[in-house]
Amino acid sequence: MKRPIVIDTDTGSDDAVALVLALRDPAVEVLAITTVAGNVGVEQATQNALMTIDYAERGTPPVYQGCAKPLYHSHISAEGVHGEDGMGDLGTLVPSARLPEKEHAVDALIALGRRGGVELLALGPLTNVALAMMKDPEAMRGYTRITLMGGAYTKGNTGHLAEFNLWEDAEAADYVFTFGVPITMVTIEACRDKAKITRDDCARIKATGSRCGAFCVDCNRTLYEASARYGEPYFTLPDAAAAAVLLRPDLVAEQFDSYTRIECQSELAYGATVNDRRPRDRVGTASKESPLPPFNCRVVHRLEERAFKEWMIALIA
Repeated sequence: MKRPIVIDTDTGSDDAVALVLALRDPAVEVLAITTVAGNVGVEQATQNALMTIDYAERGTPPVYQGCAKPLYHSHISAEGVHGEDGMGDLGTLVPSARLPEKEHAVDALIALGRRGGVELLALGPLTNVALAMMKDPEAMRGYTRITLMGGAYTKGNTGHLAEFNLWEDAEAADYVFTFGVPITMVTIEACRDKAKITRDDCARIKATGSRCGAFCVDCNRTLYEASARYGEPYFTLPDAAAAAVLLRPDLVAEQFDSYTRIECQSELAYGATVNDRRPRDRVGTASKESPLPPFNCRVVHRLEERAFKEWMIALIA
């Protein structure tokens, strides 16, 4: 029996690869895709999700458009990283003829949560997820686990301490972390170093002649070209790493349990993940009057890099 999952995404180029992996993995069924503002505006993220489904060539799950801005401040995009369209500004990608569903993403998440036994893969800011939890907490407790791409263990990509997805809507992220559904957080470090997609990897994927593989390489063009200005060209795929942790947990190399919160007040550390790893079963870590809260998060910060790349390339190409 296939594992049912729902994917919430701000569909930029690395999200697209994650969507392809989930759609092509025979062990899971993607029940729906919901979109949120993040890498790009929510309307562009929705069009990118629909287009990615077409290129994946594995089913046509419904797509629901969601929130156009974070809970309490304006949307700030990452178009300088992923391109104006979030997909490398190629000008050659074929737009989808399909349309999103009329129902709002928040309501779709609630309806799918009522099914029970569903996992959620969150690849963007957590605005949709937080609002769904606020609107119908009972339904959202139907999700068995949230696996998300977000947070930084040692070094962020939006300032020194913060990672973009959680920084974009830190208030929403902190609400989700304190809600009670178990969380697996795949940090920005999980796909760095040996998990980089290099020039040789790109050539290998394109040599297969796979239309889907070429799409996954080409839509990451802006990331590839940006790194080339500083040395060897490559790109990383944080969202694909999060998908890998959900789809292939055996690929996890390093992780730890934590009580994790998101910093929402500090100007210097807004969006940073604060991971309290103190043992909960030792005398002296807290008093009876002030017990430590239980762990709410599994923090994954490294994958088995070679195995991850081989698995990913096999699926997309």
